[in-house]
Amino acid sequence: MLIQARKYELADFEGEMLYQRQDDDKIIRLLKPIKKIRKLDLPVIRSIVFQSLTITILQTRSRSDPKSSSLRRQNRGP
Repeated sequence: MLIQARKYELADFEGEMLYQRQDDDKIIRLLKPIKKIRKLDLPVIRSIVFQSLTITILQTRSRSDPKSSSLRRQNRGP
């Protein structure tokens, strides 16, 4: 998703790719105001919105349900 955001000149980061855990300290800069980005109808925006909603739901479950970590593992794709 970040590569697509870079392609549409919405975000920028150092290097070609970012990897989980390895690049957690890298800075990702938005190149346009968030209000303008949210108004765009691009596949990358729809994907980011969907994933952020999923993450929010999982975080909410983990606070209220001690078994949520097992739910998180079960819901992961291949």
